[in-house]
Amino acid sequence: AIILFFSFHISAQAQDAELQSKLDIFNSKIQQTERGERLRWMDSLTTTIYDNSVINNPKFKYDSIARQTIKYAIGLDSIGKAAEHVANLIWYNNYVIKIPKEGILLFNTYIDDFRTIENYHTLARLYLYTADSYKATGDANKPLECYIKVKEYSQKSGNDNYLALSNQFIGLEESNLGKFSEASISYK
Repeated sequence: AIILFFSFHISAQAQDAELQSKLDIFNSKIQQTERGERLRWMDSLTTTIYDNSVINNPKFKYDSIARQTIKYAIGLDSIGKAAEHVANLIWYNNYVIKIPKEGILLFNTYIDDFRTIENYHTLARLYLYTADSYKATGDANKPLECYIKVKEYSQKSGNDNYLALSNQFIGLEESNLGKFSEASISYK
């Protein structure tokens, strides 16, 4: 058991060292580049941290790095990329650090910037995680509004998974509001 424990510990340290090496390369490239190329490196840095360590290792400061990437992307008018990172950051606030009010604040801060996006999959994710934020704060009506948007954008993007989730959650919210006949239709 002791040998097994130490082998897992050493393996985890090696993975952290490898991740840190990647992050150092990304940071170096970010410092050496500008505009679109810099955004690509910032996106890679943010995505790598999100994919590899956001839950298990808060030392990489995902929140602040994501916010910098969002701000830079909006500054370059790369609104779709900013929306992807806002959706991930809302998810992070909901499920990792458990501050759903921050997810709502993020959504309200940036939604006007995202009105021109035609990436319906990203918009569906954005509204799905925002609906979860509203639900976690006890709001009675906003989750349903957001889940309806998820359904709309899921249909436009052809994403059957999000469409099924939206129908399920719309039915649940309609049930919670006492709209049982509407909920039955949504569930079907």
